[in-house]
Amino acid sequence: MSDRLSPKTEKILKRRGHSIATFRACVLVLRDQIESARLLLKPKDSKCYDDATHIHALRVACRRAQSLVLFFESAGPGSLLDPISKRLRKIRRATNEVRELDVLIENLNHWPMVPNRVRLLRILRKQRKDAGARMRDELKPVIKSKKLGKLAKRLSLSANTNSEFADEPSSFLQTPFRDFAINSLRFKLDDYLSRRPNTWSDLDAIHRYRILGKHVRYDLELVSIVYSKKAVCKVVEQFIDIQTELGNVHDMAQGVSMIQSQLESANDITLAAAWQTVFDRQRRRLSKMQRQLPNHLSEERFGSLHQHLRQLFARN
Repeated sequence: MSDRLSPKTEKILKRRGHSIATFRACVLVLRDQIESARLLLKPKDSKCYDDATHIHALRVACRRAQSLVLFFESAGPGSLLDPISKRLRKIRRATNEVRELDVLIENLNHWPMVPNRVRLLRILRKQRKDAGARMRDELKPVIKSKKLGKLAKRLSLSANTNSEFADEPSSFLQTPFRDFAINSLRFKLDDYLSRRPNTWSDLDAIHRYRILGKHVRYDLELVSIVYSKKAVCKVVEQFIDIQTELGNVHDMAQGVSMIQSQLESANDITLAAAWQTVFDRQRRRLSKMQRQLPNHLSEERFGSLHQHLRQLFARN
């Protein structure tokens, strides 16, 4: 199941981007995103919840939809868009523990020379099974309530009747989508560049900047429908490269944190020694990655991104 737009929605935005009202476009986009998350939330086979790829796809679908809610937040009332964002956030948070264990298990399978690998994996898989049960318990009320489907229906009714706008009028209700999208993207890209961390040694700052970059990337992909895809493509490629660097550091930091937790909860000397070996090795790798980050994410690299952005908006 794709977490992108349906061919029908993409066709409408591509053909009518200059004329379709922004909130109408918002409805089309968010209905698609909600449907993607809803179908991943309720798979036909419950065993999908044991699949790391499925859990990751569900999280991406929720994050993408949340990002696009933020993109359209000035084009519609909070009373309509906020419940969508909160519901998606609840789903994603319910999957956090499972996703972290999935990543650690996958990494442990590929790291070389791990002492007592079989035993460590057996422990992690048991923890993953227990975490999966807790995740299902958290998601069960969300699935049964059919809240996502109801929110999508309410979104559609609002677009047809304008009833939701009586108390919260939006100046963007009739603004052409293309104008709104390009202006919003310009603002978000400027904000992204201005928030670049002063130092790459702060892991929390790296994580926040990485999440901000995810949102901007999703916005870029949406705007590319009504803008020159060729022009946007170069910018998206540069974002992906930067996000990959930041993502590698974040994943390593998460792994080190989880290994430390395993080490602190180890119940015998042999197990503790195995986790200690893995912890020391991965912490050294994390330190090395952080030292190399300023070279990988240099001033020249961001200068090149800024230049491509100027060329992109010069076309408008």
